[in-house]
Amino acid sequence: MLRSLALALLLTGVPAIGSADPIVAVFSSLAPNEPRGALAVGVSGPSNRDLGSRFVPERDYLFRGIDLPLGWQGQGTNEVDVWLMSDREGLPGDILESFHVTGLAEFSIPVVSMTSRLAPLILADVPYWVAASADGATTLSWGVTELGHLGVAFRLDDTTWGLNADSNALAFRVNGSLAATPEPASIILLGTGLLAVVLRVRRLNRPRECKSIYTQN
Repeated sequence: MLRSLALALLLTGVPAIGSADPIVAVFSSLAPNEPRGALAVGVSGPSNRDLGSRFVPERDYLFRGIDLPLGWQGQGTNEVDVWLMSDREGLPGDILESFHVTGLAEFSIPVVSMTSRLAPLILADVPYWVAASADGATTLSWGVTELGHLGVAFRLDDTTWGLNADSNALAFRVNGSLAATPEPASIILLGTGLLAVVLRVRRLNRPRECKSIYTQN
């Protein structure tokens, strides 16, 4: 009974995080029209080439996915890995979520959409990166932005990342839903309920005094 009461308090006292929040654009460097420029993500030859650009959320969000203009240029395998990454001293850091994309359009760069399965929390005013990686024999095109954003990170064969701060940034849109936080009243209700459960358990577990009744004949 007490366990059921505690579970009920947990379920009613704290709202579900992001369960009903609509998905919105957290950040977008996609122009209304198709980007005119493009960068090669993979290059023909022995080297793997990774590229990425940075974004900074204005609020806390649950990450829901990425849209970016990406196409295959007919060389190598038609596949690419797209990453959401943390920031490490102004360059891409750890991979927070990875998408493996195949069957890209050939000789064009339509917008490709990827949906998050992990929904990691991305924090306000913290930089993150969207990056893509392809095998060295593969040539892909990733459209660049026309909205004035600058900065492209790059690396070859999983070596140290570098940054071209003056290049037009890669075009992409990051989607998310607002990360809800419990209201103060809900927190107080939850705390009060749990305290009552603890006190009740202690009371039930307290040793009881046993009184013997002797009857004299």
